[in-house]
Amino acid sequence: MKLLVKNTYLLLIFSLITFIIGGIIFYFNLKTQIYQEIDQSLELEKARIIQKLMVSDSIPDFYTSFENQIKVVDKELLVVPYQKISDTIIYDSIENDYIPFRMLESNIKLYTKTFKIDISKSLINKGDLLRDILFLMFFLFISLLAVMMLTNFTISKRLLRPFYTTLGILKNYNVGRTPGLKLPKTNTKEFTLLNEVLNIMSEKIHSDFLSLKEFTENASHEMQTPLSVIRAKLELLIQDESLNCEQLKVIQSITESTSRLSKMSRALVLITRIEGLQFHETKPITINVVLDILLENFTELISEKGIVVTKEYQDDCIIEMNPTLADILLSNLLNNAIKHNLQNGTISIKITKSILIISNSGNKLTTNTDELFQRFMKDKSKPDSLGLGLAIVKKIVDTNNLLIDYSYHDGFHTIEINFNSKQIQ
Repeated sequence: MKLLVKNTYLLLIFSLITFIIGGIIFYFNLKTQIYQEIDQSLELEKARIIQKLMVSDSIPDFYTSFENQIKVVDKELLVVPYQKISDTIIYDSIENDYIPFRMLESNIKLYTKTFKIDISKSLINKGDLLRDILFLMFFLFISLLAVMMLTNFTISKRLLRPFYTTLGILKNYNVGRTPGLKLPKTNTKEFTLLNEVLNIMSEKIHSDFLSLKEFTENASHEMQTPLSVIRAKLELLIQDESLNCEQLKVIQSITESTSRLSKMSRALVLITRIEGLQFHETKPITINVVLDILLENFTELISEKGIVVTKEYQDDCIIEMNPTLADILLSNLLNNAIKHNLQNGTISIKITKSILIISNSGNKLTTNTDELFQRFMKDKSKPDSLGLGLAIVKKIVDTNNLLIDYSYHDGFHTIEINFNSKQIQ
């Protein structure tokens, strides 16, 4: 979830909780105020009734005087004076229904007489008023919340603009091309400090990258020179006719190890260069054409193992990619399909507009397929393999944002590469 959305979401939750709690408090406070007003009105009417009773020998018609349901009864028995105010439901002949009332019940003694006074006041109008107020408050709450969310989103988006600018520059930063980020200054102190730290850090990373690149290139160059000398000396030793079979086997073993070390050195340097994004020049590549050229180059190896190659080109797969990396990627895949194939086996190549599928016959792997693309991971039945071919493939795939998948079914190893992110429409 984006920071801006998360901030707005949390503010919305907090505001909802605050407004709900505030609404409940407001509702009960308003209801209490209305009830207090009604109770005071009932007390006032009771006082007026008592005043009329004090000056009259008979009980007047209070209902017509005060427009409420008022009942005054002359009681002959002497009772203890009391008063009670409560909610009740009374049948109203005008409304023809039971409606809520607020009722005051009391017994009073005037001179030698005792009276029971019941005064009821309808709550319908007060309830309607309460509902109208609550509806108005709800409408104001929704409007205020919408304005607050919109205002917060707009202000936060403006405040976070330097952050997103920095994020965009970081996303497109290539450590091999530029010496530093050179982030712009802002008028927000925190973002200014962040940009200063990132500028210093990027310059340090670039410097370390150049040092590592120089060391890798120098190490590779310096290693290849003595290896070439060793191979040349070994070739001279092999030509010596005085050597016996055991000595020739030892020299042959040294020659193979030297060749293996040379290949491993070049492969590791290549992986380092790929990780360092040194292959940044790109151009349109037609996968179909590159594969046909590579197949011609591998003709001798294919014939030697008696492999039958079938091709199914449904469409031209044209992608934007570095030509060297594209050649290395496809070459390693084909070499892997040939090397790990069966004698008189088959290789199937299928190409669509955005997908390449290479399948080859072969025995099931003895290693964990989840670790297939890791460095120096190789099948136990192939001890002479470097275990770096598919690691190089994985590095090329990852640095170019491609998708790769491996599967084994019915005696066939299948590798599928999806070029959607690099496809030229």
